[in-house]
Amino acid sequence: MVQGREGINKVRLTVTIDEELSKKLLSYTEATMLAKSPVVNKALEEYLNEHYPSYMNDKEQ
Repeated sequence: MVQGREGINKVRLTVTIDEELSKKLLSYTEATMLAKSPVVNKALEEYLNEHYPSYMNDKEQ
């Protein structure tokens, strides 16, 4: 576990994604000057909110 700048505990995660999706992510992060981790965190948060609504209840505990 790593502690992030915001004081939030972080974990390293290795995943495999489609090459085209990786290219789009790289293009987006270069254009916006954002790091990949916050972009992926936000995307996962939105996905889980939509597809696993009890996730937010689990997270608050």
